[in-house]
Amino acid sequence: PRDIVGTNQRMAKTKVKMARSHVLVRLTVPYGVAPGQAIQAIAPGGIKFTTYIPAGLRPGQVFTVRVPTNMSSGAELKDAATNSVFLSLVPTMSLGNDKYIRDVQTCSERCCDMDGCCGAWARYTTGKKELKYRQPCVALACCCDWEASLDGKKVGSIQPAGCCDNPIFACMCPACYCGDLFALKFLDNSGSFKFSTRRNVQCCQYCCLCCSFLTTPCARQYRYCCTDDIFAVYEHSIFNADLNDQTAVAKINYTTRMVHPCIGDELLNVSIEPSADLSEEDLALLSLATFMISEGSSFEFCMATGAVMGALDTPTGIESLDEAAFISGEWQNRSVLFQYALIIFELLPFAHLHTTHSHKLYMLS
Repeated sequence: PRDIVGTNQRMAKTKVKMARSHVLVRLTVPYGVAPGQAIQAIAPGGIKFTTYIPAGLRPGQVFTVRVPTNMSSGAELKDAATNSVFLSLVPTMSLGNDKYIRDVQTCSERCCDMDGCCGAWARYTTGKKELKYRQPCVALACCCDWEASLDGKKVGSIQPAGCCDNPIFACMCPACYCGDLFALKFLDNSGSFKFSTRRNVQCCQYCCLCCSFLTTPCARQYRYCCTDDIFAVYEHSIFNADLNDQTAVAKINYTTRMVHPCIGDELLNVSIEPSADLSEEDLALLSLATFMISEGSSFEFCMATGAVMGALDTPTGIESLDEAAFISGEWQNRSVLFQYALIIFELLPFAHLHTTHSHKLYMLS
């Protein structure tokens, strides 16, 4: 017994909490900055520091800096660059200048919180700020709207457009109606109709769609086997609440990749780029669309997103069908898209899924 006690005491003494003397910070060489020039950055914990671009790097490339944890903020680091391997698997999102990371629900939130018991929700956080999407009741998903909140304040909700939202002739005689229709509605925190996605209905449109469905498999096979155009870039227009106003207030940008001609394309990136000056709350509201696109069909949320997903048009690769949903796109060569992808995933701080936000871009990776 004495030996056992002594052994346990020695083991207890060896269980020392691992103290990190440094953190690794991954930086991207900004455009217009040459090797040897100084840049400023912020490490985890809010430590500000100045470092220098290593020799041989060009804009868009990345390097890692070893930052001491006991360093005072504002210090200068020389020859601190080091090599590392970095593989990001956590979904991230950028809103304005803040980068959010997908959080997970705790046990108490799943079992005791009303949203966890009856509804469905997802949370993105910076550690200080929070962006949350919630659906109050999965059992009545068709009656309850998905909501978005920023730092605990509701910014709005999303819902499919109803019969009363569109022209009365489209409801009374849909087979004879030609023109635009609301598809998806974005409501602000007061419940007022603010943004929308639309569909355009034209005479003989369904005959053209049938032809497109028949020719698309052959076109995809040709793209996959005979060309390098396996990537596609799409833009989906978002409008305001006036059906007569054709000015887009924002665009949903998609980048997809064909993995095989017989299966659906892989979504690489989705972002919202405002065409006008939109507030952070407006972007948070519109980000509901990117959340639905990236996670709405997942096992976790599929029971709660069915009503919205039916009204949310996404690129199909069938030109006539996409144009009817105000989606335009083009195929991209593999080598061109690789360069574009490097810019998206490295330079722009997700403002997603890792995506781009120059002015106030929003994205999700």
